Amino acid sequence: MEKRTRKSPQRELILKILEKNGSHMPVDEIFKLSRKAMPKISLGTVYRNLGTLEAQKAISSMQGPENITFFELYSEPHHHFICEACAEITNLDTPGVNMCVKCIEGEEGPKVNQVLTTIYGVCTKCQ
Repeated sequence: MEKRTRKSPQRELILKILEKNGSHMPVDEIFKLSRKAMPKISLGTVYRNLGTLEAQKAISSMQGPENITFFELYSEPHHHFICEACAEITNLDTPGVNMCVKCIEGEEGPKVNQVLTTIYGVCTKCQ
C-alpha cells in the first residue's frame, strides 16, 4: 500500500516558488524565499518537503557546480549544460544522447532505464 501524503502549506509554497522563479534553484535560495512568505519555516522543514516533493515526482534535483543540489519542477528526465564561467544551468534536449543509449544497449547489451547527463563547458554569453 502506497503511503499518501496530504497537502501542506509548506509544500504548496515551495512549488509556487519553483514555478515563479524558474528552474535550477539551490536550497538556500528556496529557503530564503520561503522565509519571506512564512517567517517561522525552518531549513529542516524545507529539506523534508523538498524530499517529499521529489519522491512524489513533483520536482527533481540535480548536482550542480561545487556539489550544490539544485531543484526544479519535474519534467521528463533531461540533460543539463553547466557553464564553467558563469555557472548557469541550461536544460538540453539532445536526441544524440538517446542514440548513444541505443548503441550501449545494442542487440544483447544491458537495458538502460534512465540517462541523466551533465555537460560542462562555456556558454555562448561567456565565450
